[in-house]
Amino acid sequence: MLKKYCLSKILLTLFIVLFTSNIKAQNNNYITLETGTFDFNKKVKKSTLIGLEYRSGTDILFLNPILGVMANTDKGFFIFAGITTDIHLSSFLVLTPSFSTGYYNKGNSKDLFYALEFRSKLELALKLNNYRLGISLSHISNASLGPPNPGVENIAVNLTIPL
Repeated sequence: MLKKYCLSKILLTLFIVLFTSNIKAQNNNYITLETGTFDFNKKVKKSTLIGLEYRSGTDILFLNPILGVMANTDKGFFIFAGITTDIHLSSFLVLTPSFSTGYYNKGNSKDLFYALEFRSKLELALKLNNYRLGISLSHISNASLGPPNPGVENIAVNLTIPL
C-alpha cells in the first residue's frame, strides 16, 4: 500500500512537471514566512509551527533552490535545502510544489526516528502585486530509510515577500 502511494506521488509530480506549460522558474528572490500546525491530523503531539524559507531567483532549468528552517512549539526543528518551481494557474493564482531534504531534531515533539528527513510541500497562493498569500500542506518523513517511518503532515498559512 505504501509503495503504491509513493508511486502515485511520483507519477503525479512527473505529470505536473512534464505536461504543464505554465511552469516557470521564479524571477525574483523571495522570503516566505509561515505559521500553522505541526502534525495537524493527529490527536497527540500537535503543536504550532513557524517557518522561514528563502527561495532563490536563480534558475536551474525551471527549478529554483530553496533553503529554510521550520520550528515548532515543542522545540522540534527542521533545517532543509531543496528545489521548487511555480505553476501559474491564472494571473492571480500560483501553485508551488517543492521538495527538500534536511536535518530534523525532535526536541520534545514527535519522534521521526532519523535525523535525515525529506519534505514534500504544496502551496497554493494568491498573487497580491509582488506578494503572495497562501496555504500549504507539507509532509516530512524518512522516506522509508528504515522502520519506523511515522512522518508528519503540516498545514500552514504563508506570506511570500519579494526581496
